[in-house]
Amino acid sequence: MTLDRAVLAFAGFVVLIGLALAHFVHPYWVGLSAFAVKKLGVKPGTAFR
Repeated sequence: MTLDRAVLAFAGFVVLIGLALAHFVHPYWVGLSAFAVKKLGVKPGTAFR
């Protein structure tokens, strides 16, 4: 598994968790999805060329 795939998998997991929390707990958890995608802080690799 490359770093690109690991980052995409982790971001997808955090987005799904955020959406599940927004559905079951409180709508403000949708912000977690936006935060996870925006603040990962990993430089783009070969998947983003």
